[in-house]
Amino acid sequence: MKFATATYILISAVIVLGILIYSVNITLPCSPESSMLFRIVPSLLPCPTGTSTSDLSATAAKQAVFSIDSPATSSVGSQISITIVMDPKGVAVNALDAKIAYSPNALQFIAKDEDASPFSIRLFEQSDSTSTEIIQVQPNPGISHAATIARLTFRAITPGTTTIYFESSSQILANDGLGTNILASQNSATINIVPAAPAVPTAPAAPAVLPR
Repeated sequence: MKFATATYILISAVIVLGILIYSVNITLPCSPESSMLFRIVPSLLPCPTGTSTSDLSATAAKQAVFSIDSPATSSVGSQISITIVMDPKGVAVNALDAKIAYSPNALQFIAKDEDASPFSIRLFEQSDSTSTEIIQVQPNPGISHAATIARLTFRAITPGTTTIYFESSSQILANDGLGTNILASQNSATINIVPAAPAVPTAPAAPAVLPR
């Protein structure tokens, strides 16, 4: 009896999950180009059939851009704040995966702030010594304007020129029912890190002159 009850609850939960996802129209990764986001058994939530990416409208053509706004220079020991921007060029999108890579020899990752993003769902956050990942979702109708999706903070640790860039696995998915990846380009950021300025010695205070 307990087994039958547990099975009924599980089946009910799956049905409710399916209805919820379809009701908010979150794009499933149906396009051959999409490989991320929902890890749901395909048979429970099947993708549309009879539609190929070649049949998509011209508005879903690859044109979206990821970019990084950063300072041109910094110094060893200083914190560096960069802004990650997504621009879909007017095409409604409802999911993105931005993986930002950097050299651990030049930069130390400190923090990630996604509060400025218009995407309402942040699936998970993953960071290590060489990269940090941002995965965000926005239910229908999605986002069609340029927006800041995160601000990252690093500490400069070694003098020299270093580059922060998007890995090739990054994606921006159109709200077209197929999850078409429309990412066309990713702009990197190059920062020149200079040695820290030497401390200026403080002149010793003049000895006090006592009255006679």
